[in-house]
Amino acid sequence: MFFAIDPQSDTAIYQQIVNAVCADIRAGRLPYGTQLPTVRALADELGLARGTIKRAYDELGKLGMIEMTQGKGTFVCFRETQADSRKERAMQAIDTLIGTLESLSFSSAEMSIFFDLKLRQRTSRDCDVRVAVAGGPTELLSAMADQLYELGGVTVYQYEESALPADGSVDLTVVRAGRRGVPQREESGGALLPVATGTEPQTVARIARLAPGSTALAVAQSEEYLDLMRKSFRDFAPEVCLRWMFANAISLAALLEAEAVFVPVGFERLFPQAAVEALSAYSAAHALHEYTEQIDGGSMLSVREAVSRLQAQRRRGII
Repeated sequence: MFFAIDPQSDTAIYQQIVNAVCADIRAGRLPYGTQLPTVRALADELGLARGTIKRAYDELGKLGMIEMTQGKGTFVCFRETQADSRKERAMQAIDTLIGTLESLSFSSAEMSIFFDLKLRQRTSRDCDVRVAVAGGPTELLSAMADQLYELGGVTVYQYEESALPADGSVDLTVVRAGRRGVPQREESGGALLPVATGTEPQTVARIARLAPGSTALAVAQSEEYLDLMRKSFRDFAPEVCLRWMFANAISLAALLEAEAVFVPVGFERLFPQAAVEALSAYSAAHALHEYTEQIDGGSMLSVREAVSRLQAQRRRGII
């Protein structure tokens, strides 16, 4: 396959690949059943990191364009539908709405919040307890949300404190304890549960195993999360020389200068594309260590009890 990749474009490289493949599929140049190159083969052909190709293929899979089958390969699975299909009309309606909101100077993040609120107002999720997480950097909130999803029977929303809903659209707000500016219970959109957070035990073990005098690099999106990472190294590996860097300034050369690199769990969905590509290239030959800050064990028990209580109330029709 041939793609004209423009490294100077504002569009991420993986998205350029997605756009090109979609265009070829819709134009009939890649008909249904066509086998695509492997991730490794296409990465070598384009001179890109395998992580970039994998991310593009994952996105194409979500769009229903391709199907990846273990042991068989990757195949085009999209079949052209009528232009007046429900899906096409829905996509056209969404495009029109986005255009209207853009003309009113709303950002993508604001649009996402509006859509989210409206969907929750119109959709009744009888079996799920609606939980908001707030009170920390994005990296921490993402890890907290992953923990809560594991409880089952919950729908989780991430918010900054200033954007917490006050319309009763969530049943429980889980917020990191000790944060200034945390809303009062009646302002939080449901019961308010402060929680303590700490470094995941497996992360502690990874840090403690580092050799004294070795050099480690911590990479994060926010200053606040870097502070958490620095504190963990001071507590569990004080003799390790720790350097740190923001994700938007990362480079493969900087990564290779460290003996160990630590990144937030789920960095692939949190970091800019350029940082993800640099880390993917690094991980091809070196170990990349995940750093996880999350709700601690004692607080998680309180969350479980609160969620179980709310689930029981929902079953009885109280909420």
